[in-house]
Amino acid sequence: MCPADGLPHLTSNEYLVLAGTLHGIHAITSRLSPTGPSSGAQVIEGETFKLNILLTHTGTVNAAYNRTSLTPI
Repeated sequence: MCPADGLPHLTSNEYLVLAGTLHGIHAITSRLSPTGPSSGAQVIEGETFKLNILLTHTGTVNAAYNRTSLTPI
């Protein structure tokens, strides 16, 4: 992963903290569906990013980060 322009690089410990946080968010959201079983959060979006969350058949959570533009379309 490349950090955004002007941001410091993360340490390996900070990457582990982020991964643990994402795993926790996914685990909680998979239990929150009012309509029955859920696959959990699939996308987390902000003004400058989009994070796609993919769950493998083995239960591993993978994430794909996309940086978006601040300029309105």
